[in-house]
Amino acid sequence: LLLATCTTTSAQFTNSGSNSTSEVDTEGWSSLYVQYNPMSIKDLDLNGFSLGFNKAFSISNSIPLYVETGAGLQYAMGDLNDIDWNLFSVKIPVSLMYKYQFNNSDFAIAPYAGIDFRGNILGKMEYEGNDANIFDEDDMGGQEAKRFQVGWHVGLNAYYGKVMLGVSYGTDFNKFIYDEKIKTTSITLGYCF
Repeated sequence: LLLATCTTTSAQFTNSGSNSTSEVDTEGWSSLYVQYNPMSIKDLDLNGFSLGFNKAFSISNSIPLYVETGAGLQYAMGDLNDIDWNLFSVKIPVSLMYKYQFNNSDFAIAPYAGIDFRGNILGKMEYEGNDANIFDEDDMGGQEAKRFQVGWHVGLNAYYGKVMLGVSYGTDFNKFIYDEKIKTTSITLGYCF
C-alpha cells in the first residue's frame, strides 16, 4: 500500500506540468539520532530515551524509495503502585521509506513503515529496597518478561538540510510481560550525513 501510494504521488508530481526538475537521490544517507520514547504496558507508563544510528539504502533508480535500518540503545523507567521499573534494550528498526524532496528546497518529508527487533538486556523492579529481575522465573513467580520482541511501526520524518525531526508509533507482535505488549511513541531528532 505504501509503495503504491508513493508511486502514484511521484507520478502526479512528475506530470504536474511544472518546469522545475529534480533528480532522485540514489545515494542514501546515514543518521545519528536521539529519541524520547513514551511507552505503555497496560497500566504501566514508562519514559524511554534512545540513542542510535541508522543507514538508508536506495532501492530504486527512478523513485526515492529506501530501506532504512540501524541500531539503537534504549533505556526506560517508570513506576506503578510504588514499584519502580527499569528496562535497558537494544533495538533494530527496519523501515521502507519514501522521501519526497521539495524542488529548489532543503526541505523533504518521508513517510515510512516497518518492523522492529528488540533485545531486552536488563530489567528490574524495585519495591521498598527489594529488587526483582523481571526476566527471572523465580523472581516473577512464573510471569517473567520476554527477552526478545518483534513489532511494527509507522512514522513520518521531516528533513531540513542535515537536520531530521520525526514521530512514529508502534507496538509489539508478541507479548512482553503479564500477557501484555509494549506500545511505543517515538519523537526523534537526528543529524544526517
